[in-house]
Amino acid sequence: AGLSAQASSRFGKDADGLKAFGTVWGIFPSIQGAYVISNEKWLADIKAINYLRLNLGFDISGNDNIDYTASRSYFIAKNMLGNDITGKYLGNVGNSSLKWETTNRLTAGIEGNFFGNRLHAAFNVFKSWTSDLISLNKMSWTSGIDQNWGNNGKLENTGFDVSLAYKVINSKDFHWELGASAGHYKNEVTALSNNNASYETSAYGATILTSVGNPVGVFYGYTTDGVFSTTKEANDAALYQLDETGNKVFFQAGDMTLIRTSMAISSPTSTGSDGPSMPHSHTLLAMTSSTMSAASWRAASISTIRPLP
Repeated sequence: AGLSAQASSRFGKDADGLKAFGTVWGIFPSIQGAYVISNEKWLADIKAINYLRLNLGFDISGNDNIDYTASRSYFIAKNMLGNDITGKYLGNVGNSSLKWETTNRLTAGIEGNFFGNRLHAAFNVFKSWTSDLISLNKMSWTSGIDQNWGNNGKLENTGFDVSLAYKVINSKDFHWELGASAGHYKNEVTALSNNNASYETSAYGATILTSVGNPVGVFYGYTTDGVFSTTKEANDAALYQLDETGNKVFFQAGDMTLIRTSMAISSPTSTGSDGPSMPHSHTLLAMTSSTMSAASWRAASISTIRPLP
């Protein structure tokens, strides 16, 4: 068992927690237990089992990865009217109740050695619940800013991992062991600020959607069924996008073809998560197959798509 107390000056003075030495402290306990089943007399007659243990644990952890000014109100200096006048505008509305983002995690597993300690196997599962997710809250237009930080989100994670190792050769002068491991996890956003309103962010030209009921970091874009192989195919489709100035930029050979529904471009949909689908020891983490390259995403991350009149 363990108990840690952590303090951070980044949170508000009215945040929940233990108040001491002029700041708010987060208290995070943990407990781990193990039961060695192979020590029991009723298992001693099974020669194939050399060692067998059950593990169970629970812990609480906190996250303070946030800007140190997030809980404070402040002004920002700005030059105006050709730098002739220096003024100030509101940069943030502080949240004095901003507190730790907390994760409760339950873990369980079993591991053992078998057949004269030549085979080692382990299996572990976990489930975690993150509450008070640090997120941005939409502010009223009368406040003068769009949003500020609060604790209004929730998140769940579930996963497992399994590993096997076998001593193929275990002589006095030479040892050869083969091993493999695999794991899988999934997460789900269960609550967001602003009445569970979804929001979009961008990374490397891709649109990333965060919404309740979906994983964190879902790629979001138009559905594609290939690319235009020739300039003629692109010209016949007569699709274009509008750039920032409103000019038409026509699709070309190599750009993606977008799925039409009743002669209209399909609505943007989830195209996969940036999380690993099934990581394992003998390859790199296997990403979801729907991940698109930065070059091909260019045609999908457009704001307006229209056919020629």
